[in-house]
This record gives sequence, structure tokens and C-alpha cells, in this order.
Amino acid sequence: MAKVGTATTDADGRVRSFGDAKSFDTGIYKLQFDMSRYPNAAASPFFPEITLTFRVIDKAGHYHVPVVVSPYGYSTYRGN
Repeated sequence: MAKVGTATTDADGRVRSFGDAKSFDTGIYKLQFDMSRYPNAAASPFFPEITLTFRVIDKAGHYHVPVVVSPYGYSTYRGN
């Protein structure tokens, strides 16, 4: 897989853009989250990295992929 973008979350924990939407096509994508910079360093997150793999079937669609994180777990879903 080729890297199509890199971003850092803002103060609200969001990535607003990965760049030009035209560079994205249908296919399989991975989001990798580096948890080593978890806001509470004393928590020492159990999962040092979170990798989410998902499919883009509509390149004109909007893909909102929330990740809810705690020191010992996470959950995700396709948002709207």
C-alpha cells in the first residue's frame, strides 16, 4: 500500500483534512494511530498503535472514522 497522507490530530483530537480529496480513489485504506503520544503519558496506553483498515467504495463519499480511546481500549465505527 502506498502512503497517501499524514496528519496530526488537533486540540479536539480531530484530523480535519488529509489533503486533496482527488488523490483518493476506491480501494482498501489503513489509518494508523500512534498512541505513544497519548495525552496522559502516565497512563502508558496498552495499545501503542491502532490500525484501522476500511474500504472506500464511493470516491465522492465522505468517510468519517471516529476512534474513541482510553488507556486500555478503543472503539470505532463509520460516522456520518
